[in-house]
Amino acid sequence: MSAVLDILDLLLSAPGKDIRIVRMLMVNLTIIILFQRMCRTPYRLLEAMKGFLESLETNDASSLQQLCDPLCFTWITQPLSSADHDDYAGYVVFLEALTNHDLFGKTVIQVIEQALPLIGQRMSGNFLRVLSCLHQAFLSFPLDSEELSMHWLAVFLRFHDAIVPLLSAQSSELKKLFIEYDFFQLYLQVSSKAWKCATNNVIQVRISVCLVQTFSLMTACYFPRRGPPGHFLPDELFTSILVGLANAEESSRSAEFIGRNLSPIAQLPSRRVVQSLAAAIDSIPFSARAKLIKFTHPASHHWKVLRQFAALNLDTFENPKSSDPVLCYNAKHIELTAPKTERRMKRKFKVCSRCKVATYCSAQCQVADWAQFHRSECGTFAQTRRDLEKRNVWISHLIKLHALVFTDAFIRLRDAPNPTGRLFTPFTSVVLEKIKMKGSSSTPKNCIFLSSDEPGADRESVLTIQEYVEKYSKWPLWSQERFDALLAMVQDRDARGPEVEANAFPWDGVAELIASLSLRVIYDSLAHGLDGIYL
Repeated sequence: MSAVLDILDLLLSAPGKDIRIVRMLMVNLTIIILFQRMCRTPYRLLEAMKGFLESLETNDASSLQQLCDPLCFTWITQPLSSADHDDYAGYVVFLEALTNHDLFGKTVIQVIEQALPLIGQRMSGNFLRVLSCLHQAFLSFPLDSEELSMHWLAVFLRFHDAIVPLLSAQSSELKKLFIEYDFFQLYLQVSSKAWKCATNNVIQVRISVCLVQTFSLMTACYFPRRGPPGHFLPDELFTSILVGLANAEESSRSAEFIGRNLSPIAQLPSRRVVQSLAAAIDSIPFSARAKLIKFTHPASHHWKVLRQFAALNLDTFENPKSSDPVLCYNAKHIELTAPKTERRMKRKFKVCSRCKVATYCSAQCQVADWAQFHRSECGTFAQTRRDLEKRNVWISHLIKLHALVFTDAFIRLRDAPNPTGRLFTPFTSVVLEKIKMKGSSSTPKNCIFLSSDEPGADRESVLTIQEYVEKYSKWPLWSQERFDALLAMVQDRDARGPEVEANAFPWDGVAELIASLSLRVIYDSLAHGLDGIYL
C-alpha cells in the first residue's frame, strides 16, 4: 500500500504534469493496484485518484482518455460482483472523476457495461449513487458520431432491461431510495435523450416503450401519498411516447403495451400530468396522427381511448361543478335517487369516519347502508385500510373523490360516441354469442359482461356469476352479503322489466353489479387502481 501512495505522490507532484510521464506512472499504479488489493480497492486510494484527476490542467480529451484507460481497465478486471460498501463508494468516486472532466467515449461506455451485472445484486445508498453517476454519464455522453450513438443506445437498452425488475419491486425501502436519489427524474431525462438520438422507427418504438414503462413504474412509487410526480415530466415526454405509438405499425405488441400503459396515466388525478398529456395529443406531428386514426393501425383503439380519457380527466379538473359523484356504496342507491325522490335529496360526498373506505353520494345513502350492511363490515374495512397505510399505498379522500367524479363522467357518456363501447355494455348479439360459447348452462341472467371488446384484451369479457365470485372474492374488501343482496336486487329488477331502471345506469341486468361493487373495491384495495376504470 505504501508503494501505491508513493507513486500517487509522484503523480501529484509531476512537474507540469507531462502527459507522457503521468501516463507511464498511472500504468505502473494500475499494475500495483491489481497485485495488491486482492478483491477490493481502498477508498482512500480512489479519493486520491479523484483528486489527481481533478488537478489536471489539460482539456485534451484524447490525453485524458489515455490517462484514465488504465483506471478503467482496473475496474473492468476486478470482480465487482463481490464489491462491498467501500467499493461502491470508490466506484462513485471514479465515475465522478470521469464526469467532472467531461471524459466520455468508449471508456465510460465500458464502465457502464461493466456495471450492468451489478444491478439488482444488492441495494444500498452508495449503489444508488452509482446508478445516479451512470445517469449523469449517459446524459453527458457526446454523441459525435453515428457509431457512438448506436453503441450508446445499445448500452442504454441493456441498462433499461436490467433496471426494470428493480423498478417493479414492491419493497418500500427500495422505493424510498429511488425517490431520495431522484432516480426517476434522471432516468426519464436519459430515456428522452435516447429517443431524440434514435435514427429509425424500430429504435424509437423501443425507447417509447421504455419511457411509458418508466413513468408508470415511477407513478407506482410516488402515488398516492406523495401525489403523481408531475414536476418530473421532461419536455416532450408524452409527445415522444405518442410518436412511438404511431410508429409501432410493425409491432402490435409494442402498440398494445404503450396504449395500455398510457390509459392509466390519462386517468391520474394530477392536473399537471393530464395537461401535459392533453397538450401532447394536440401537438403530435400530422403524419403520426394520420397513422393513429387509421382503422387498421394496431394502436387506433388505444389512441381513441386515450384522447377520451385525457379530455374527461381535464374537464373534471376544470369544471368543479361536477364535484359530487353519484357512484355510491349503498346497495339501494338507485331506489333512493329515483326521479320522484331525487329532488328531495341533498347530494354531498360522504366518507365513513371509522374505516375511511366506504363512500356515499349523500347522508341518506350512508345511513341506509349502515343499517343494512356496513355495520358488520366496517371493522374489516378499517383493518384493511390500516394495512394499506402501513404499506404506504392508501388513497386519500381527495384522490378518491376525483376518481369517482371522473368515473361517473365516463359512465354517463351514454349518448356520446364512445370508442370503448361503454364501460359496461348491454348484452348485444356479440355478447350473446360469447355467452353461448361458455356452455349450455350460461344465459344472460347468470353472466356478467365486463368492459367492451378490446383488441388484444388479455382477459375474458364475459364471466358467469360463479366465475366472477371466484375471481373477485379474493380482494380485501369483498363482502359476500353485499354481493348477494346486489345480485338479488338486480335480478328482481330484470324480472320486472327494463322500464323500472329508467334512470339507472345505462346498462341492463347484472352489469350494474360492477358499477356498484367492483369500482369501489378498485379504489380502496389497489395502490394505484385508477387503471381499473375499465376492468
